[in-house]
Amino acid sequence: MIELDFKLPPIWDQVKDAKYGDLEELDYYQRYELMNMLGREYAGNMVPENQGAYSRMLAQEGMLRDLFIIDGREPIQYDIDAQALEQFNKRVIESGKFEEWQRQWSRRDNHAQQGVALQISRMFSESFGANLKTSRIHFAPTDIVNAEVDVESGDLTLNDTKPVRQDFLKFYHSVVYANARLYQDRLATNKIPFDEGGEREDLAFRTYGDLSPSQSMFWDTSGFNNFMNQPTRRHAMWLADTATEALAAAYDPERQHEVVRDIHAEMSSRYMSAKVLYAANMPVFASEDVSHALTPIFEHHIRGLTIEAQHKVVMLASKMHARGEPVPGHLNDAIDKIMTSYPLTDEYKRFQVEKQRDLLYRMMTDPRVTDARQNWHSYSTTRRLDFLQHAVNIHAEIFGCRAAKVEAIDVPPRPDKESNRKIIHYGGYLWRQRNPVIQINVNEQAGAIDNFFEAFNTAMHEAQHNFQDSLASRYENNFMKPDDPLYEQARYFLTGSYVYVNPDQNRTHYHNNLLERDAFAVGNGLSFFMGLANADQREEYAKRMEALLGDPSHHDLDLSRGFPNAPWHNQPPMPEPEA
Repeated sequence: MIELDFKLPPIWDQVKDAKYGDLEELDYYQRYELMNMLGREYAGNMVPENQGAYSRMLAQEGMLRDLFIIDGREPIQYDIDAQALEQFNKRVIESGKFEEWQRQWSRRDNHAQQGVALQISRMFSESFGANLKTSRIHFAPTDIVNAEVDVESGDLTLNDTKPVRQDFLKFYHSVVYANARLYQDRLATNKIPFDEGGEREDLAFRTYGDLSPSQSMFWDTSGFNNFMNQPTRRHAMWLADTATEALAAAYDPERQHEVVRDIHAEMSSRYMSAKVLYAANMPVFASEDVSHALTPIFEHHIRGLTIEAQHKVVMLASKMHARGEPVPGHLNDAIDKIMTSYPLTDEYKRFQVEKQRDLLYRMMTDPRVTDARQNWHSYSTTRRLDFLQHAVNIHAEIFGCRAAKVEAIDVPPRPDKESNRKIIHYGGYLWRQRNPVIQINVNEQAGAIDNFFEAFNTAMHEAQHNFQDSLASRYENNFMKPDDPLYEQARYFLTGSYVYVNPDQNRTHYHNNLLERDAFAVGNGLSFFMGLANADQREEYAKRMEALLGDPSHHDLDLSRGFPNAPWHNQPPMPEPEA
């Protein structure tokens, strides 16, 4: 059995060689004192600056996890709290307060919602026989759980997100959870009296060993479970879950279990996002830790990560590339996992190919297009740009978005060190601008607009980025409803714009980003059909359109791939993960 002297920190030096069985033999008080002191030392080492500190942090995590597992064998649903909770639920339902609170809360007024939270807190305090003295309610983003507590002031912070702000039951869950955490702290600090040897003393000691949400980053695949298995978090979540399900059973029985399930799924996504952000900021082995954090996450769960977290992973590789460092394979694998999590949905493929068909008809019958195709060699640079603006305007009309302004840039070609060939910049689109802009390179050495079909391809490619930006903006600003067939694609385009990889850094990631896959499909398809394909190939192209419309999940959106005389026919097919 290990001998502990809690007056001689650091405690880690005394326990670093301890086994799981040694921890099991600790008595009740020693275990929570160890949990408290070890948790503090671990929190102080969460940003290790060398390999030794990094290894120590992982070992400390392992021991804390073991302590939580040992604690998890003991029940935390105390009879005294179950009785208080039953009284609380009964008072809320029978008093009619629920309807009154919901009416007041639904006014969407900040002060009114704070008033509802204070009323819930007061009734909770009375039911549990404790004066919790909740003073102020704030609405702000929270780390992981929907509610955080300043135990010194008694202030509550509720997550300022749509799910909490727009769903009264989730709001109610947050307030109950926050008050449960206050209740635990008041027991641990002897501000609420309890009987020696009783259940409340038990909860007081278990509260003493807890870690804050921001200090609970466990790396293994069940990290969120370890986060939630900390004793006081289990207790507070039990009270909040039970209170919310009781209220739902009385007023919205169809959602009795759904609400709590959603809340835990939302917390899990925030936990994973915090974990990925933490890994990307790790100063020692950042790239390895990013891979470690992302590997156990399923692709459909990656979509639940915050844009900030995913962007941070991509930017980590981008910074390494900018410094001239090779991007490690495991970091590229992590980025690849993010990329393949965002497909082109079946609904969007149908939409895009139908619009492409309309666009083809307009371009094939437009006299200005015909003239440009036939006389491009005689056009001045200004006239070429004027025509490309005309083509961009037609694209915007067909796709239903605001047309971007075509502007000239002058970018000379640059040498490619690996192939000894010139790299030509054809053009680009400026994302998230108040007034959308498409840039076309007019440098004479680059020759990016010398050939009609190359220039036309570039303009249509960048115009498609403008449509993507428009769709992403509509989603971001709540101008789309979830039942819109393009809703999911708009969300994916928004994220895709933040996890974009420069082709110089990784050409595979560049081509596999859904923004580029979609833009290449439009630019390549239009220019191939109009200028390169013969009659038989155009007929084949039309058949491919029909096949994609009938079964989009099994067809590549870029219908021009595979034709022998297309300049891009040797490019590999794009992946098509399930939408």
